Amino acid sequence: MHQFPPKPNDLQPIVHPTNHHVNHVYETIIIPHFHPSHTTTVKHINYQHVHFNHPSSEVPALHGQVPYRPLPVHPFNRRFRRY
Repeated sequence: MHQFPPKPNDLQPIVHPTNHHVNHVYETIIIPHFHPSHTTTVKHINYQHVHFNHPSSEVPALHGQVPYRPLPVHPFNRRFRRY
């Protein structure tokens, strides 16, 4: 610093210590992290087999001679019977 000769009414300057200021600046940097994973879905199918019995019927067996006689026809069933 350059010193000037003092004038008769001037005083020497008073120098104070420097004030120190800190300014923080932040920056966000994205770092991608990959954690590979895989999900497998297993579909289970259960087949249940249901078996039905074969129907049976009874048929009368007639032995000997039976005279033939047509069955009487009911009036409401006339359209369904054909002779």
